[in-house]
Amino acid sequence: MKKKHLFWIIPLAIIILLFVFYKFFFKRVDVTIIDSDLEKLSSVFSDSSVDIAQSIDEGLDLDAMIEEIKKEYAKSVKKNKLYMSINENGIAENRLATCISQVLSKNLTRPNGHLYFTSPYETFYPFLSYVAYDSGIVLEKSGAEFRVYSSKDESIKEGMLYTGNEGNLFRTILDGKELYRYGLFANQYFTQTKISIEDKEYKIKISYNQGSVEEVENLSYTNESDTLFVNFRSCEWHTQAEQERLFEVIENIAKIIKEGKTKLVVIDLRMNTGGYTTIPYLLCGALVCGTTDEKSDEFIKYMEYYYYLNSNQICINTKASRSRLSLQGRGDDNLTRYLLTKTDEKYPVLSDPEAEYTKEVSPIYDGKILLITDLYTGSAAEEFVLMAKTIFPDHTIIVGQNTRGALDYANVFQFKLPDSKLSFQISLEDNTKSPLLKDCPTWQGDTKGCLPDYWFTFNGDFELSEIIDVLK
Repeated sequence: MKKKHLFWIIPLAIIILLFVFYKFFFKRVDVTIIDSDLEKLSSVFSDSSVDIAQSIDEGLDLDAMIEEIKKEYAKSVKKNKLYMSINENGIAENRLATCISQVLSKNLTRPNGHLYFTSPYETFYPFLSYVAYDSGIVLEKSGAEFRVYSSKDESIKEGMLYTGNEGNLFRTILDGKELYRYGLFANQYFTQTKISIEDKEYKIKISYNQGSVEEVENLSYTNESDTLFVNFRSCEWHTQAEQERLFEVIENIAKIIKEGKTKLVVIDLRMNTGGYTTIPYLLCGALVCGTTDEKSDEFIKYMEYYYYLNSNQICINTKASRSRLSLQGRGDDNLTRYLLTKTDEKYPVLSDPEAEYTKEVSPIYDGKILLITDLYTGSAAEEFVLMAKTIFPDHTIIVGQNTRGALDYANVFQFKLPDSKLSFQISLEDNTKSPLLKDCPTWQGDTKGCLPDYWFTFNGDFELSEIIDVLK
């Protein structure tokens, strides 16, 4: 009997000792909530989009909701004190963002969604729900059946019946239609997998489907007459060598724009998976102010104007509950940094009511901007699409397919941004139910997909005249 007692007494003693060690030897951080921080929510909501305004008019008790956020946050901090980063206001950053999302998701009933723009000061990162890898198999729903709409595998023909698990089909927008893509969860990505068609197993290849990043012609431009053609196709912007070539190209673009002779800028962004996050700001700066000098007055004013366009509009995707993705909007970045880094010098507070925004900028380029996109236009490349469409709403035309976002295999719906020329799609997925890529955080530019103004599928290379004809 004594030996049996020792069997459980020893582990119990170890647990008690560990608890005492934790209690007295770890420095505990007192976390406080500043009422004025959360009260900022009220003013943001009052100036926000029509969807939120309607929710409040329909009886949403905003004061009660803010109190609920504070309680949820206090509860969360008590449980997870040692695992959080505390700022000077005593705000545990990721925890507060999560609590805001949880409470808003619970109180707002419609799946509202607004575009979220990143900034160089972004603090929070969601995780990819689904791998952005392509099976090349797209299906169309016909009654209760799913039939092949298109396939890169020659043995799988159009119209064939899909007989696999419907859980591997994810709603997307393609060719202007609501279709379904065959995909894989993040913890299941392989170079080879199988799909069941007509009760037969077909081996298919999963790929990223991007071109070589070492081909110089993929980071180049041609300037003929009054048309500037920029080739940023089939590449990414991650490697240092590639970034150096890219910076040189963007600097030359800025010089050409400054000459004032260009009437049409065509930028091919197909199969461009993005990379260095400063690139979209530099590229857009070349068009707005003819410079890539981030310290110049012109560049600073253009960036302030961009932030101004994105401020104080926030909406909630209620289907993405318990996720950073449920708190979205053109004002999300400013609101979050106001709440969480109010006294932190590292993060400028752009949403401060006293801040002086640049509310008007006259871009030096006043011609058309034609952006060629496909399902693999993503991340930093996608951010440029969003920026161009925001700053040049009447001049930017998107031709091709919806941009990638993190929506390759996620269920989506379409959304038209109020008072904007931009349509986009956003995921309805609740990320808590999805396996995550543990070591692959993504930035907010990766969470939505822009829809083109003109749906068009390009087969291989194309002539510029072909695109112009489409737009006439």
